[in-house]
Amino acid sequence: MDRVLSISVLVGTTLWSVIVATFLLRYWTLLGVDGRVNLLLLVLVILIIVGSLIVIFLKRSLRNSIALIAVSVFLTLYAVEFVNYTLTYYPGFPDLSPPLKVNAALIQKAEKNEIWIDKRSKIEVLRDLRLRGLPSYPAFLVTNRVPWDENPDLYVEEPLPLGSISKSTVVHCNESGKWSIYNSDEKGFNNPVGIWGKTEYTTVLLGDSYVHGACVDPDEDLGSWIRKEYANTISLGQRGNGPILQLAGLKEYGVHLRPQYVVWFYTENNDLVNLIGESNSSFLSRYLNEDFSQNLFNRQEDLDKFVHKFTEYNYKLAKKSSSATALTHARYILTLRSLRKKFGLEVHGRHPESSEWKVLVGIGLLESNGPSNLDKKPGGVLWTDSQSERWYGEWSQQLPKYRSVLSLAKDKTESWGGKLIFVFLPNGGRYDRPDAPHWRLKEDMLEIVNELGIPIIDSDLVIGDGDHRRYFPANGGHYNSEGYRVVSEQVITLIRKYQNNQL
Repeated sequence: MDRVLSISVLVGTTLWSVIVATFLLRYWTLLGVDGRVNLLLLVLVILIIVGSLIVIFLKRSLRNSIALIAVSVFLTLYAVEFVNYTLTYYPGFPDLSPPLKVNAALIQKAEKNEIWIDKRSKIEVLRDLRLRGLPSYPAFLVTNRVPWDENPDLYVEEPLPLGSISKSTVVHCNESGKWSIYNSDEKGFNNPVGIWGKTEYTTVLLGDSYVHGACVDPDEDLGSWIRKEYANTISLGQRGNGPILQLAGLKEYGVHLRPQYVVWFYTENNDLVNLIGESNSSFLSRYLNEDFSQNLFNRQEDLDKFVHKFTEYNYKLAKKSSSATALTHARYILTLRSLRKKFGLEVHGRHPESSEWKVLVGIGLLESNGPSNLDKKPGGVLWTDSQSERWYGEWSQQLPKYRSVLSLAKDKTESWGGKLIFVFLPNGGRYDRPDAPHWRLKEDMLEIVNELGIPIIDSDLVIGDGDHRRYFPANGGHYNSEGYRVVSEQVITLIRKYQNNQL
C-alpha cells in the first residue's frame, strides 16, 4: 500500500511540474519577470520531473522518504498560498487579485493624455470606496413608485426622495473610461457642501442626468461651470427626472430658495417618455396640485434613512451576485495565483488574457480618436424610420401635458418674482440621423415655450455648430466637460443680459 501511495505522490508531483513547465514555455516572453528567472525556474521544474521519475525506481524506504518530503513541501506551499490569498484577495476582482499593478510608464502616459480606463462595475467602485472608509452610495433613483401610488399617505412615514443621500460619496456613471464620483451636499444633490446656507440665490437648475452631471468630474458639470460666474447656484438635477419630477424639485426646494432665475432643462430624447411614466403615477401626479408637498426641505434625516436602507438592501444583493464562487477561489488557490503574482510570474500586460491589456488597448484607441475600450453598446442602425415616426406620434401626444407642467413651473417661479428660463438640450443622435422624424418635436416644443412667454436657450446652436463629436465622449452618451461648458456659457450670457437690463 505504501508503494502505491508513494508512487502516486511522485506521479502527482511529476504531473504538477509538467503543467508548470508548460505554462513557463507558453508564456516565456510574456511573463513580467527577467528571462533568466524563467530559465532558472524551467531548469528547476525539469529537474523535479526527472528526479520524480528516477525516484520511482529507487528502494522503497528511500522512495517513501522522498515522497514524504514532497508531500510536506506541497502542503507548506499551499498553506502559504492559502494565507497569502486570504490576505491579498481583492473582493469581487478574482481576475485582479491581488490588485493589478499597471506599469508606471503606462499610468504616466494615460495621465498625460487625460485618458482613464476603469472597467469596474458600479458595485465594485462602491465596494472599493467603502473599503477605504468612505460612506459611498450610487446615484439614487426610485423607479418603483407603486408603494406610494397604492398608499397615498405613505410619504408621511417614508418620503419619496428627489435626490440622493446627504454628505456622502456618490458614484454616478462612466461613459468616458472614468467613473463620475462626487460628494453630495446637505440635501443630497450634486453641489458643494455649505451652499444651502446662503441667504440669496441667483440660479436654480432643474433637469435630469445632464444637469445631475453625467458622466463628468464634479467641477465639470453644468452647475459647476455656471457657479464660476454665479456662486449662489444650486443644481437640483437628478438622473431619471422627467417634467413632473422637475416640478416637484421646484416645489420642494425652489420655493425655499426663491432664486432670481430658475433654469429648466429639456432633454429631447427622453423627457416626453419620462412624462408618460410620471403621469401614470398617481403619487407624482399630486405635484400638479397647487398645495401638495412632502416637505422634503425639512426632512433630510428621513430621506437619508430611506436612501440608506434601500441602498444597503440592494447593495448586499449586488455584492453577493458579483462575488467569486467557491470554485473560482479553489481554482486560483490550486494554481498558486497570489504567489505567482507576488513573484511576478503572471501574464504580462501585452497579452490579451491580461487585464492590463485592456488598458493598453483603450489608450491606443483613444489616442487614435477611436472609441474607448469600455463595453460598447450594440452597434448597427440607431433606429428605423418607422420607429422614429411612431415615437413622434406617441411623444407629440404628451405636448399638451408638458405645456401644463411648464406653465405651473412658470407660475410658481413668478410667485416670488423669479424668472423661468427654458434650455433645449439636443441629443447626439440628431446629428447622426438628422432626418429622423421624431426630431421634429423640437419645433413643436419651442412653439409651446414661446406661447408661454418663457425665454429660450437653444443649445442645438452650439452643440450642433460644426463637429458635434467634440462635445461627447468617444462612445457617445451625455455631454463631456466641453459640452457642458458651452451650454453653461449660453445660460450665463442670458442671465447677464437680464441683470444688465439688456432684455
